[in-house]
Amino acid sequence: MNHSFAPEQFDELCALIQALCDEQITPDERARLEQWVCRDKEARRVYVQYMNLCASIHWDKALEPGLGHASSPCEAQTSRIPLLGFLADAFQAGVSYLSHPFALSLLFTIGLPGVILLVLLASLRSQPEIELAARPETSRPAVTAAANAAPAARVTRVHQCFWAQGSEAFPDGASLPPGGQLRLSKGLVEVTFANGARVLIEGPAAFDATSAKQGFLRSGSLVAHVTAKAKGFAVETPTARIVDLGTEFGVCVADEGRAADVQVFQGEVELTPAAPKDNNPAPHRLAAGRTVRVAMVGREQTASITEIAPLDNRFVRQLPPVEPTQTAIVADFSGGNGNASPDQYPGAAGAGWAGGWTNSEAPGMRLTASVERTNPLLGGGDYLRVLAERTSGKTYIRQGIERSLTLHEKVDLTKPYVVSFSVRIDALGRYLEKSSNQLVLCNLGQPKTKWNGARSGWHIRFDAKDFEGVKARHWCFVPNDGKDGYRRIDSGIAVREGETYSFRILFDPVARQWTPSIAVNGGPWTAFRSMPVRSPGTAEDLGYWSKIYFYWVLQNGNQGSDVEKLGFSADSIRIATADAK
Repeated sequence: MNHSFAPEQFDELCALIQALCDEQITPDERARLEQWVCRDKEARRVYVQYMNLCASIHWDKALEPGLGHASSPCEAQTSRIPLLGFLADAFQAGVSYLSHPFALSLLFTIGLPGVILLVLLASLRSQPEIELAARPETSRPAVTAAANAAPAARVTRVHQCFWAQGSEAFPDGASLPPGGQLRLSKGLVEVTFANGARVLIEGPAAFDATSAKQGFLRSGSLVAHVTAKAKGFAVETPTARIVDLGTEFGVCVADEGRAADVQVFQGEVELTPAAPKDNNPAPHRLAAGRTVRVAMVGREQTASITEIAPLDNRFVRQLPPVEPTQTAIVADFSGGNGNASPDQYPGAAGAGWAGGWTNSEAPGMRLTASVERTNPLLGGGDYLRVLAERTSGKTYIRQGIERSLTLHEKVDLTKPYVVSFSVRIDALGRYLEKSSNQLVLCNLGQPKTKWNGARSGWHIRFDAKDFEGVKARHWCFVPNDGKDGYRRIDSGIAVREGETYSFRILFDPVARQWTPSIAVNGGPWTAFRSMPVRSPGTAEDLGYWSKIYFYWVLQNGNQGSDVEKLGFSADSIRIATADAK
């Protein structure tokens, strides 16, 4: 079974195929195998040959007297022949029948291996491929289960990471088995291999920890720091293999995988380009200061190595200094819609959040919440856009969107802390003065006992009509009146469509006080005096008001094409210790 893989790659591929045969393959391993076979002709060849070997043993065992079924290196307990992806479902019933010795022998007599190969190649022939040069096979590695292998590497530090949707998120200290995959949308990840080599990966990137001394960069960029002890560490790309000779170098996969840029910062590397089958390319030595691009060109996909200008601004060579403590819980909505990272919408638990964003539904209303990038708020980047529109009726409708914090993680909510965020008002359709329409920003608690009235610590809002001395469409504060009731304090700051309001609330759960500040469109801050929390009960009773809660009331109805609606955007939501900068 000749192949062009490094021994570690061949070992991993065989382990994945065996796991598939044993019906013990995990979803991540299955996805890895499918991706590998779909993109690499050599992997497809190994897959088909391995399955052919399994089938041949089925054939031999079927002819042995006294045996009711065949066995294979894929375990005697199964006689199914697995196929990848949609093929498995399409052929499952037929394969069960074909496991009968007579049917199996008849089928293989007429050449099932060729049929399998034909189906695979026909379904995948439209995908562009670069076939690696064949290398002499010294010995066939033993097939071992990847799950039992020692970690190939560990994630030693992450910085502002947002993981690709549907991929695994790796915290500090997470181990990567051989073949472990990192799919990064944004941020920096430092990975230290078992042999001591250290790579700094910058998102967006796709990187596989192939073995304890090798990685595969599918897309994105990295910088490798290799000590003398780890000499020989290799980084593979779709177009080249870079072997360290004791150095620091950067690699960037460009042109959708059809090229790789390599820059040597210190020391020396050995670069071997990929090549068509039966063409063994000569390695090239690159010393410090050289930068080249390796691209596959022409119908024959021959390697072209070109000197290019240094890419110093393309590579991040060091992580930012580690802060003494992590003192903030943040949601800036980077990474778009999804749940791969904690600050996306609908989001995921972690980084100080107890869960994702949740929103309520109501008859007669249509609620749209999405992460947007165009027309960003003051801080730039992604932000959360919310639009509530009435579809029918004139009933009193209350909706909201909220998120819970995890106590004592990064920010101790039992001690003074600061809540800050920005809100832009995007639409106020049919928001008439005589209606009870309102938008409320607050931290609703999860009480251990029930209290009358709203349960919030700090409470900021505006209403569509004048109320208790507060003008319509003015931001106002709602503290406790000292009698277990509440009152309203007009901020004097009007609410207008298109304007962005930044809020900062210093909250003291022990003193049961909060101190708000507001800035308009990035202007100067207006600070207000401290005021008592709104709700009765203690901070502990109310879970230290451990939520961010935006809710609204609509009670006006549509008038023809004039739709009752409320639209706003939120960004840079941050909960930090009171002494954090």
